[in-house]
Amino acid sequence: MFWREARDVIRLEAYAPVIGLIQNCQWTNACVSLEPGDVLVAFTDGISEAMNRDDEEWGEERLIETVRALERLPAAQMIAHITAGTDRFVAGAPQRIVLRKTFTTKVWRYCPPSMREPCTSCSVRSGCS
Repeated sequence: MFWREARDVIRLEAYAPVIGLIQNCQWTNACVSLEPGDVLVAFTDGISEAMNRDDEEWGEERLIETVRALERLPAAQMIAHITAGTDRFVAGAPQRIVLRKTFTTKVWRYCPPSMREPCTSCSVRSGCS
């Protein structure tokens, strides 16, 4: 998912199965033009499909709410809060074991070189992360 200054959520609709799972698989590409302050959040289905004891999934909407609330934090802190939010929601509930789910999140914030001292799009004083 991609956030335009944490206001508009743009889902990158490119999709592919797990790399290496299917031979001769075709992948699709997606492109966006980044603007200062934009945030890209990539995550595995282990994040969006994390389940609590009532068999509810954490889901993309909770991820979106979490990222919106963290819009000014550096990327590393956003990842920590996303992980903590997922963990609180799951509260120790066992996860599906069909395929061992991975819980991976990556966050990138775009700050062009001209904005890195100080960055006006986030709370980082000496460059974006």
